[in-house]
Amino acid sequence: MKKVKNDSIDNYVIAELISTGKYKKSHISSGDYHSLKVLGRLKRSLDDKIKTVKKEISTVIATVNN
Repeated sequence: MKKVKNDSIDNYVIAELISTGKYKKSHISSGDYHSLKVLGRLKRSLDDKIKTVKKEISTVIATVNN
C-alpha cells in the first residue's frame, strides 16, 4: 500500500519534532546545493529531450505505417 503524502501530516510531524526538541538543523554546503541545482536542471533538460525523441519516433512510425 502506498503511503499518503500531504501537507497536514507533514505539518504535524514537523511541529512534533520541534516541540519535542528532536528537530536538528541540517546544512547543505553551497557547493553541494549548486551541484544539486545543476543536476536538477540537467535532468529536466534530458526529460524534455526524451519526450521530443519519443514524439519524433512516433511520427516516423506513423509515417512509415501509412
